[in-house]
Amino acid sequence: MTEPAHGPRANICLIGMAGVGKSYLGRRLAARLGWTFLDVDELMEKRAGMGLQQIVAQKGEEGFKALEERTILGLTDLRRHVVATGGSAVYSAKAMGHLRAIGHVVYLHDQPANIAARVDNLPTRAVIGLGDGSLERLFTARRPLYEAAAHLRLDLDGPGGAEATLAALEALAQNI
Repeated sequence: MTEPAHGPRANICLIGMAGVGKSYLGRRLAARLGWTFLDVDELMEKRAGMGLQQIVAQKGEEGFKALEERTILGLTDLRRHVVATGGSAVYSAKAMGHLRAIGHVVYLHDQPANIAARVDNLPTRAVIGLGDGSLERLFTARRPLYEAAAHLRLDLDGPGGAEATLAALEALAQNI
């Protein structure tokens, strides 16, 4: 098991598009490291007492983003946590600034075609900013935001895919 440093940013925060694997990889990474896993989407659902789709239906996209921001800003005093954010968290500069202050922000990148192949429920999933547009358009709009917010970008579509990404994340954890 990895024994990471205990500095002020001894956390790993995963950002990226819906369906890229933030929760899946985050859970696996936390288990490998012996750290705690936090899923912002799950925290939002618990806080609101309803599912993400219901939050969007009742509060609209702006209400959803406000709840997401408050949930992220409420993550304090964390050490040795892996945090998986929702794909739309990147719309909040305050939330991204907070994540950068408490951890190493890692942008998990994959091609839109790969994401679309994994996400078969896109029309019914709470994807903020999608509207009636395409995943490709949303990806193009969000990509610069993810890249600006991240300390590090890892490409899932490269050699080794998810396993190589997990190995890179483990190496990062050893050095924080």
